[in-house]
Amino acid sequence: MASTENTAKAGQACSSDRDLEVECSQDHTLCISPKEGGKTVAKTYVAIVGAGPSTLYLLKEMVTRVEVETKPQIDVVIFESTAQLLGAGMPYSREWTGDEHMSNLSCSEIPQLIQPSWEWLREQSDEWLEARGIQRSAISQDYVVTRVLLGEYLSFQFRDVVRIGQSRGMEINVYSQHRVVDIDYLPEVRKFRIDYISSDQAVDARQETKSMMLDKVVVATGHSWQQNKERSISNYFDSPWPITKLKGLPSAEVGILGSSLSAVDATITLALENGSFVRGENEVITYHPKPNTEGFRIVMHSRHGILPSIRSFYTASSFSDHRMISRDEIKQHMAENDGYLSLAMMFEVAYKRPLRKSDPQFAAIIEHDTVEQFVDRVYKEWKAQSNFELFQSDYCTAERSHEDHKSIAWRDYLESMIYTTNLYARYLSGQDMMKFREILMPLASVIEASLPKESAERILALHNARKLMVETVGDSLRIETVPTRPGALVTFTDPAGTEYIRHYPIFINCAGQQQVPIQEFPFPSLVEHGFVVSAVLACRVADGNEDIQKHVAEKNGKSRFVQRNGAWYYDTHAIALDDLFHPIDRSGRSNPNITIIALPFIAGLYPDHSGLQFCSTVASIIAANIVGKGVKGGAPYYNLNDK
Repeated sequence: MASTENTAKAGQACSSDRDLEVECSQDHTLCISPKEGGKTVAKTYVAIVGAGPSTLYLLKEMVTRVEVETKPQIDVVIFESTAQLLGAGMPYSREWTGDEHMSNLSCSEIPQLIQPSWEWLREQSDEWLEARGIQRSAISQDYVVTRVLLGEYLSFQFRDVVRIGQSRGMEINVYSQHRVVDIDYLPEVRKFRIDYISSDQAVDARQETKSMMLDKVVVATGHSWQQNKERSISNYFDSPWPITKLKGLPSAEVGILGSSLSAVDATITLALENGSFVRGENEVITYHPKPNTEGFRIVMHSRHGILPSIRSFYTASSFSDHRMISRDEIKQHMAENDGYLSLAMMFEVAYKRPLRKSDPQFAAIIEHDTVEQFVDRVYKEWKAQSNFELFQSDYCTAERSHEDHKSIAWRDYLESMIYTTNLYARYLSGQDMMKFREILMPLASVIEASLPKESAERILALHNARKLMVETVGDSLRIETVPTRPGALVTFTDPAGTEYIRHYPIFINCAGQQQVPIQEFPFPSLVEHGFVVSAVLACRVADGNEDIQKHVAEKNGKSRFVQRNGAWYYDTHAIALDDLFHPIDRSGRSNPNITIIALPFIAGLYPDHSGLQFCSTVASIIAANIVGKGVKGGAPYYNLNDK
């Protein structure tokens, strides 16, 4: 535990040059309260765990909601376990990703912060731009930045948000390289105890744990990449992150699990280790292997054998939260549907209805499709071509979309429908959540990937150089490892029924961020004391048990449907949350003073959870509740319990 000396130092770090009353309890936890004119002022102290994009957008919302005329009664303490750029997070940090990795956002698609990214870029010096390979003439709202560059932009915005907040009277302090090891709620004083250590001393068992007592907590810890097999298996990687671990590997055949954006990033990094991409006079990119790299080849293993869709044209309205259906329509529907949100209704009203106006020909084709039939139809059409024929065709379609400044309606509207549904997903029945998460979202993830043009051209160049192929494995894939043998042994059956057994000297799991079970929630006291529990969704009796029984039979013991007291539920494997992202405890009540937006632990309730747009949307939902008095605006827009 903290000594009195350490506690005083913590108080100084949190309070800057303010006149604070510092009280130390018997266990030396820190309790701080501001004093003005000798009187203690009621003030709210908020801890935010994690300093990535979610925290950046939350801070921005909090700062912009504070009334300039009134003195804010809220101070913020931010804990970040790493030394990476504040605001960037794992996806956009140089510690995790590389200069060769493109983001899938244009400047205009980055949700609003203090300064638009294209304006920020134009302010940089010629030397700064040249060092990053950026031509000033190329900068526009349509410019697609690398992920590292996006991280730099976010970090600058983080600094500006903090500066503006402090200028408005908020106190914002950041504990960089400090890891929170536990959080507990103390009902008797209605406060949270935050236990933390210095990250650079994490391996030292003798270090002292310091503590703070605060009023509110936001858990925004971001991605969590497990290291299970790679600790003991040479050249086996549980994820491609950080990307530096894929550099310096032998020039050998590489097996990859997945064909999504992570797989593309890993592929491009490995390709650059073994060769180079050259754009010729005809503007076509070709791949040139280095000498003595004949053994280098990459094989992706994908359930459907489909590569990510390529970025097409989007308008700003494409990213509106209620673009295709209003909040009032959703509320009325749920009131008439026993409180449930119907996926079939969303498919009809938020997808088919607008599609009939924009693309009546396609709308007529799918007029009578259910969600399942629609997904089957799309996959069937896609699989009528080989995976790289489809990819090349998609490249041409995306190019026409940009030339015509016209979105591909059926994709554009599907993304919008799914994004809106995601915000209300906790109101789906168990049956509909299964369809949304396990049937619709895999298709959506292909479309939402929105692979940038340059990345697509590199993938095509690798394939044309016979250095990349994609295998369609369905549900047949088996991956085996042996401690004495590098890489992995892979067994699968292709669509023609032929079984393959291959050993890859190097194997990389690029399946993306997986859900993390609640048992591995990094703050054990909240779990042990029942303040955080798992969420299960009730199945709607009126919908019958046919879908449930079929799913249970097909999944062979791996179905998420569970029976309790004769009733069926769908286990989301996520933390139970209310509308405002407050965890629901074992008694069924939510605590309004803690907010959890850690993606690995909420993904089961919010399957479409990735990207800066989700960070921005969630921030707008929870900021008013955290700031409390002295804010602009009313209740969050999709709180269905408001009047």
